[in-house]
Amino acid sequence: MFNSKPIMRSATIKQLCIDLLIAEIGNLPRDTDARVLEDCEAFTHAVHDKQDLRWRQIFQMEQNLLSALTLDQLELRAQMLSGLGVNQLAIPARPSFSAEVTPAQREQVMAGYKVKLLAWSREMTRERQWRLSKSLMQQRWIRAVRISLGARLACSLSVLLTLGTIVQHAWGCVGTVMTCWVVALGMVGAYASVLRRAQQGKLAADATSPLHIGEMAELAYARDSVFTSVVLGGIFSLIGMLFLNSGLLNTLLGQKVIDSLLPCIDLLSCSGLPDGQSTAACKGGNQLARLGVWSFLFGFTETLVPDVLDKLSGQLKTKLAK
Repeated sequence: MFNSKPIMRSATIKQLCIDLLIAEIGNLPRDTDARVLEDCEAFTHAVHDKQDLRWRQIFQMEQNLLSALTLDQLELRAQMLSGLGVNQLAIPARPSFSAEVTPAQREQVMAGYKVKLLAWSREMTRERQWRLSKSLMQQRWIRAVRISLGARLACSLSVLLTLGTIVQHAWGCVGTVMTCWVVALGMVGAYASVLRRAQQGKLAADATSPLHIGEMAELAYARDSVFTSVVLGGIFSLIGMLFLNSGLLNTLLGQKVIDSLLPCIDLLSCSGLPDGQSTAACKGGNQLARLGVWSFLFGFTETLVPDVLDKLSGQLKTKLAK
């Protein structure tokens, strides 16, 4: 549950961490340091009073509690951290003793083993907290994208369609509203693509590295730059529909395939629609449906064209370097 993908709600994860801490506090030895006991008592009272604990308080309590745990508790926590797959570092092995080892030597070796295990547990706990913080940040980022980007998209579509209607009726520019609808559906497709990438946690340039700095920077990326992807989706949708209407595919695909899959509507003159009828009640409704589907798909694949161009430019640079 501490990977980079936001699987569980943050409140559920927080409650699980608090329950684990309360269980460990209840099993502390009697000779625990007084300062640690005071921190544990304050934390327990805060939980019983149902105070809204911050993640920083929980993380700090985990670090403070590690030094007070017994060897058995440390080994149990180490097994838990190892089972979560937090890091590839091997857990310190418990030493074995022969019959010739004296009790004093045994005690000295076990003390050293506890120090190593404590250091390992601290490091793994910090990394687990990092991953959890990263997952929580991604949840907040996705929530902000859904609300903020969705509101900006709705406002942009309203302005775009309103201006298109005004221009077409005031200056008689045929096809303006149709073109605006193509751009609008492309922007909606790009918005769906952004949400899909964010939900799948593929925002990082190198998702295989749990501590990759670029992933955190991408999560905190400006929302204006994310909105640029939506704008590019609208532009790619318009370019794609102009490409379909250019007739360049007639030599590659048969006329039967074109008539059955592609919209037979000229965006500039709307010649595929009956004259004098509204687009909602026209007989070319199936053509409008195809136009809408292709516009959405062109916007949804807004990352395809830049990715292809980047790969081609990379291959060209490699050949020139050779």
